[in-house]
Amino acid sequence: MLENRRYEDYEELGRYIKETLNALQPLEGPDLHRAEVALKEVADKAFAMWGDEPTMQTTLADLRNLHEVVLRPRVEQSEPAAPMETAYLAEELLWNLRSRFQEAFEREASAHRAFASRLASTPMGRFYSPLYTKEENEGM
Repeated sequence: MLENRRYEDYEELGRYIKETLNALQPLEGPDLHRAEVALKEVADKAFAMWGDEPTMQTTLADLRNLHEVVLRPRVEQSEPAAPMETAYLAEELLWNLRSRFQEAFEREASAHRAFASRLASTPMGRFYSPLYTKEENEGM
């Protein structure tokens, strides 16, 4: 239900996703611990936003698996095995999840006037998304 989500919720979710992606990308090697902490924030925020909403259960389950099966076990190891491989996998999965959150955002933005005052369109006619950076939005 929309009453559980505001535009600001999507902004916050977007910030946590960007923090996670940034932690996974450093040239000197990914910071899996920082990524795991940020991904926990993504999961907490997403579960607070959608809870038991049936349309998002698969996405939330995939997010939980990314955090609890892919990333956390590697971080808990004293010396994580293949940190770059883990970072690439986590990044790919998170990009996919972010796309699904974007679809939910677009559905809500299209269906509810509460979002209308906060939205501007990209040159391609899509909404600027709080889940993506300005550069990513302009490239959409």
